[in-house]
Amino acid sequence: MKYLLANFKMNANQQMLNQYFDQIDQFDADKLTIKLAIGDLYLDRFDDQAKQKQVELMAQDVFSERSGAYTGQISYSQILDIGINSTLIGHSELRFYQPQALVDHKTKTALANNLNVVLCIGEDDFVYEEKKSISFIIDQLVNVVNYKNLKNLIVAYEPIFAIGKEAASLEHINKVTQVIKTYLYNCTNLNIPVLYGGSVNVSNLEDILSIKCIDGVLVGNASLDVNNLNQMIKIMTNLKDKDDQQ
Repeated sequence: MKYLLANFKMNANQQMLNQYFDQIDQFDADKLTIKLAIGDLYLDRFDDQAKQKQVELMAQDVFSERSGAYTGQISYSQILDIGINSTLIGHSELRFYQPQALVDHKTKTALANNLNVVLCIGEDDFVYEEKKSISFIIDQLVNVVNYKNLKNLIVAYEPIFAIGKEAASLEHINKVTQVIKTYLYNCTNLNIPVLYGGSVNVSNLEDILSIKCIDGVLVGNASLDVNNLNQMIKIMTNLKDKDDQQ
């Protein structure tokens, strides 16, 4: 199974989403999983349209408590209540004001309540330049490997220095994702999917997917154009077909 995940961030409106779902090409959902993280306001409104296209909607974040005096937060129970079963957690744009302990707690709580979690991890420029990427990333996973329901976990490696700029080098992606994949397996005995995110686009997708430890991608701005998404679907489907023939 390959994974094509898209994070719309604070983009899209009803008109755009209506047109977007109408134009998504057909694909084999037994070979490719597509998930879109759209704004919370639209999750319930567009869930049926997404399902008609075999696409799963995700929240972009959830809070760690079921309910309470947490103005502006969306709880895991509220997401589940409207039929959404997946969420991103730990995206770098949120980690600026969310300490690791909070990200860990949200991940643990979401998994314990049967949410599918796409956990975003990655290092910034300083860590990368100091050649401390591996230890930094392991620190982001060290507690996670002890949580329940890890069969519902996907890890997305998104180096912060690559987001909105230029994708990390294939050599660096290969090195880091191999460490992540091995660490997760050694700690859990599970083959937890590992994705790459950070300036993924149509032009570099095939090269990124050629890396052995990569099970898919988390796409940002490039996914806002449905034509890009359809091209990515085609690329990933063709790659999967070639793998099946070998």
